[in-house]
Amino acid sequence: MQEYWVSQLVPMSASSVNIPVTYEPWKDIPCMYVFTELNQAVPLVAQQGMVAQLGDITTVTLNTGHSPFLRQPEGVIKASCGRGS
Repeated sequence: MQEYWVSQLVPMSASSVNIPVTYEPWKDIPCMYVFTELNQAVPLVAQQGMVAQLGDITTVTLNTGHSPFLRQPEGVIKASCGRGS
């Protein structure tokens, strides 16, 4: 399954990260962040720093890598249903 999704990746325009943000949905709708302890792309301390800027949101920690929806889909489902991991 992972090989399939990797094959679906396409380049992302650099301009997409330079466009000013005009709406922050996490201020208006319930949001959850999944901390990933084995993430080699975004270390846990960096994830924690990003989440600290979001305010009061639900968080869960999974012992997985950068793409928990591929590596531990059951954990993400349980977390999003409020049952934890």
